[in-house]
Amino acid sequence: MDTAKAETYLCPLALRGAAEHRFREQLASLGVRLPRLIPFGSQGMARCKRWHHVRNKDVWQHPMQKVTIYGPADDMSPTSNGYYVECALKSCDSTTFT
Repeated sequence: MDTAKAETYLCPLALRGAAEHRFREQLASLGVRLPRLIPFGSQGMARCKRWHHVRNKDVWQHPMQKVTIYGPADDMSPTSNGYYVECALKSCDSTTFT
């Protein structure tokens, strides 16, 4: 959490990420291959739906926003690449990466 410069309230997500990493290592030792996890606290860009950020209906907004990735989402399967992300507006959502 220090390396990611994350707030203390994100501790459960860091613990979930560590447990998921160990789970995937155990499955790999049994021959089940799953996608690699994105490290906790990584920065990235995500596409935002236009209707989520319309401020002025005559002006087109840039569809990308900076996000911080906080580990795998527990409401998605391990093969879906679902992660919790925090956008610049400080709201956390679960989403998939393709």
